[in-house]
Amino acid sequence: PVAAGEKRNRGVAAAQGEFIAFTDDDTILREDWLRAAVKHLVQNPDYAGVGGPNFTPREGLPFAKAVGRIFGSKFLFRFRYTAGHGEPREVDHNPTCNYVLRREAVASVGFHPTLWPGEDVEFDIRLQQAGHRILYAPDVVVWHHRRSRPLAFLRQMFNYGVTRAQVTRMHPGSFDPRHYAFIGAFVVLASLYGLAWQQPTAVPWLLPAALNAAYFGVLGLAGLLVGAQTRSFKQALYAPLVLFIQHFGYSLGLLVGLLRRP
Repeated sequence: PVAAGEKRNRGVAAAQGEFIAFTDDDTILREDWLRAAVKHLVQNPDYAGVGGPNFTPREGLPFAKAVGRIFGSKFLFRFRYTAGHGEPREVDHNPTCNYVLRREAVASVGFHPTLWPGEDVEFDIRLQQAGHRILYAPDVVVWHHRRSRPLAFLRQMFNYGVTRAQVTRMHPGSFDPRHYAFIGAFVVLASLYGLAWQQPTAVPWLLPAALNAAYFGVLGLAGLLVGAQTRSFKQALYAPLVLFIQHFGYSLGLLVGLLRRP
């Protein structure tokens, strides 16, 4: 099968217009999406591309809606999934579910022909290395369907983690320690449990147990917040699971990606 990056490269090669618009087949475009994106590129000639928020559709199963709520939390994710307001700003990445670029810029950089997913992240790294700038505009809006089943969401987060590790290996300057926070916390917690087992007088069991309880308390708090926002009992129950899968799946993918041979 042909990877998404190679498909985009073929489309760009066949295109003749000034701008190239990228989206996904599970995305709903606001009726003014393309007009708003082109307006920003015309008004900001120093930018190679523009994207905007991708919201979660109102319809969908409770698990998918819970994923959207977690993604939309300003405490957990950046503005990409949150309310579409504020001023346009420069960013380091726009996902290709909502991305309009100048054809010359895309053609000169090109997408990685085999990397997937994460090929849009890798593309933006090289786009900026080539001297281009990326714009985020809150009025360039799409709605993007989320995974509706826990196993599908776990697979997605795992794949994201694998390719993030691969992208970091390809571009060491893109390393972000925040991506490895869950792994670091797990190592610390496991070490504390080991020390408590071997030297209970030096490290009481209460310390790692309290840290463990604090994490699950955060998961529970996420459920309460989602329940208060949505008035949905099912979404409130799913929210802690969504957050845990996001942490666990992504971190497991990172480890596999780091251990996998280039």
